[in-house]
Amino acid sequence: MKFERFVQVVRRFELEDGFADILYLEAIRKLEEVRKDYQKLNERIARRIIRPFLANWGRMGRNVERQDFDWQLLVEVIKNQRGNLDKLRRETILDVRLGEVTSIIKAVFDGMKVRQLGPTGISKVLHLLNPELFVMWDLDIRRKINDKSFSASSRGYFDFLRWIQSELIEATAGRIIDEIRDEVGGEYIDEKTLAKLADEYCWRTAREK
Repeated sequence: MKFERFVQVVRRFELEDGFADILYLEAIRKLEEVRKDYQKLNERIARRIIRPFLANWGRMGRNVERQDFDWQLLVEVIKNQRGNLDKLRRETILDVRLGEVTSIIKAVFDGMKVRQLGPTGISKVLHLLNPELFVMWDLDIRRKINDKSFSASSRGYFDFLRWIQSELIEATAGRIIDEIRDEVGGEYIDEKTLAKLADEYCWRTAREK
């Protein structure tokens, strides 16, 4: 992927869709302490922050607004994965050596499975827990972003991360995140990670196809 193409697509997202990210950014801010210590996550925080993020920003209201959605179970599975999440805490999508953490990423993805939270929802929750590393995806991205579609599984998600990392390495060509933000522009750009900008690129590209 060329840097110019990446900037062009993300810039269009920022101009036309970026305002909706107010809820996204607030969720990221509110979960800052949780990311420092996953033990601080509880059902109240999950319902107050993760639920509206998934329901409104993530357009998953049909899944997460159900009365039988078990928020306490989601809290428990996240805490069960805190050891693996801690191992990935300092990783970024650009710098992580994916070959060395394959089993960890797959275990985290598989460990997040709860009823009504499919692969799209899992990727969104993982991004909230580590917005520098985990890139969000959805059905359109899985099917349209690449010549070969990615399976809706931990293997597929790992393959997607490996693919987007390769694209980002080529596109950024050693540029630091501040340079990329400056090129893209946007009202909230300074608060977004490269993993979030990668999501914007994938989301916009998949829908334009």
